[in-house]
Amino acid sequence: MIEIYEFSIRKRVEFDELRTTLAEALGIDQSQIVPESSFWDSLESNQPKVVGLVVYHSDLGFRTLCKWRQTWTLRDIELLQLGSFASVCFNTEVAIGNILDLQDHSTDNFVVITPSQQFYRAYAITNTDVFDTMPVDGELHDIRELVKQVRTTS
Repeated sequence: MIEIYEFSIRKRVEFDELRTTLAEALGIDQSQIVPESSFWDSLESNQPKVVGLVVYHSDLGFRTLCKWRQTWTLRDIELLQLGSFASVCFNTEVAIGNILDLQDHSTDNFVVITPSQQFYRAYAITNTDVFDTMPVDGELHDIRELVKQVRTTS
C-alpha cells in the first residue's frame, strides 16, 4: 500500500535538504528517497525505492510544501515527531493537518510546530497562490503534551 503525507514549512527549503531531513527522521538511507516520478518507475524495477518526494515553493506564506508517498504507514505520533524534527532542523514553523480534533474533518485546521518545540492550533488563510495560517486562540503548548495526547488516542 502506498501512503501519502505532507507538511508545509514557513521558509523555502530545497529538495536535497528535505531529502536529508526526511531520511534521518524516517531512519532510512537518502538513496531510498527519490523524486515522485522516479518513485513510481522504481516500483516496477528490481530495486524499488520507498519514498517519492515532491517539493512545491511559494514566494509568500508557508514557502515550502513537502509532499511524499511511501510504502508504509506512519502513525499520527510519528508524523508529529517528524514535523517537530523538521521544525528544529530548518529553524522555522512547520504546519501539519490537524490530527488532534479527529471529529472535525475540516481540511482548514492545522497544528503549527515552532522550532522551540511548542505548537499552536491554527486555521488556513489561503488564496490560489499562497498558503498561510492564523492562530485559533494564540495559545502555545508544549509539543510533548501533544505527543502524549496523540499517543493515548492512537
